[in-house]
Amino acid sequence: MADIKKICLLIPSHYSSAIGGAEYQVMFVLDALCQNNSYDIHYLCRRVAPDFVPRGYKIRKVGRSNGLNRFGLYYDAFNVYKALKEIAPHIIYQNVGCAYTGIAAMYAKKSGAKLIWHIASDNDVVPAPEPIIMSRLTQSLDRLFLNYGIRNADIIAGQTQHQSDQLKRNFGRECNVLIPNGHPYPKNEIKKSEELTVLWIGNFKPLKQPEIFVRLARELGKTSNASFVMMGRPAGPAKWLDRIMEQIKIDSNLQYLGQVSQDEVNRFLGEGHILVNTSRYEGFSNTF
Repeated sequence: MADIKKICLLIPSHYSSAIGGAEYQVMFVLDALCQNNSYDIHYLCRRVAPDFVPRGYKIRKVGRSNGLNRFGLYYDAFNVYKALKEIAPHIIYQNVGCAYTGIAAMYAKKSGAKLIWHIASDNDVVPAPEPIIMSRLTQSLDRLFLNYGIRNADIIAGQTQHQSDQLKRNFGRECNVLIPNGHPYPKNEIKKSEELTVLWIGNFKPLKQPEIFVRLARELGKTSNASFVMMGRPAGPAKWLDRIMEQIKIDSNLQYLGQVSQDEVNRFLGEGHILVNTSRYEGFSNTF
């Protein structure tokens, strides 16, 4: 048992409850780790599906999932730190730049554990104001934790050279390793549909700007023979989502499918012709 290393994955959401780009990538990291019997693996997160049963690792909730939009992740600081102390990991793998990055760095610095931080989005490494802004208190506090974590992580993994360049420019550090976004090759047949199909795929939240695609479908749908299809989990503020859904209902040339499985995403990509991305920023879009 002396050779067994404890590894703790610290991510805001488990892929069973909400699967975005980071959660999907972490799923593959976790699968690879579980194949190695030398690791005792723990997963800490704020959200996990209530009926999910992990295999090959232990999972533990920290924080309150119903407060995800109301409270910043810094709100979980005590519970996260306490869980890390009880697990006593040798290595912490933290993905998604947030307050958890800083909490993990604080624990690692005091305990001697190693922290690996994996950049999930270009926004993780852009300049951000250090002073606390009262009108955006939650975001400011989360960012202060994140900035501390970036400066004190032992190893930083990035997805692109651009992220490493931004990291050096804004924090005086460089990525220790670049791991390009990758997925298993889809088994779905690539067979284009007869009708020109334009796709938008992603979680519905403000930074993804789905309203731009809705406007695109409305303006081009009148003069083209193309069909426009959107798919993804509603994840933004309720009133904002209601406005977009009302706009989608008005346009007969636009179809919204909601959240679909990975196999369905691959099928649509295989049959579709144009994929549109309207995000303000990305890490590297899984759809690409």
